[in-house]
Amino acid sequence: MQVIFAVISIIILAVYIVAPIFLTIYFRRNVKRFHLSTFKLRYKEVINDLSYRNNSSPYYFLLFCYRRLAANLIIVLLPSYSSSQIMLNVFLSQMVVFSLGFVNIYQEAYNNRLNYFNEAMVLLTGYHLFCFTDFVPKAATRYQVGQSLVCVIILTICVNLSGVARLVILSVRRLIRMHIKRREYRKRCAHLKRVEK
Repeated sequence: MQVIFAVISIIILAVYIVAPIFLTIYFRRNVKRFHLSTFKLRYKEVINDLSYRNNSSPYYFLLFCYRRLAANLIIVLLPSYSSSQIMLNVFLSQMVVFSLGFVNIYQEAYNNRLNYFNEAMVLLTGYHLFCFTDFVPKAATRYQVGQSLVCVIILTICVNLSGVARLVILSVRRLIRMHIKRREYRKRCAHLKRVEK
């Protein structure tokens, strides 16, 4: 039974390693077609809001998948070295923050800023985790750092929920405008019918 699970794990790992490479190659060749409606309909869940003006946006698949794979491998390969795990994960976060600072992968500036903010918060969380190791010997200091970490997490949640609230507000405004336009159209139609009679 363990052999079957090992084989399944290896197959899943192989797919997870190979699939981003093929996705990146395919979308890199078709980056100019991102804005076409047929292409968007076909691949809308994959390309979502990626910028077709930026030739390096398809490389986001590699960055997204391999960063998570590396973070998990670090945890699996270094189970008894917690400070090394944190250092390597902070290094990964720094690399992602630097790469996102140079490349705007999304079409909307808001999505680029939100993505950059989230990665910066992951980096800040990694810095906080250093203080929970033997690096900081005082329990009172660890407690204060824990409170700071909770504040960082709450800030991250609030900022991301504000993005959802923004979308809801825009959708409600659009629905209200459509409703008002329909009422005006019906009034005009009724008025034109009365004038014709």
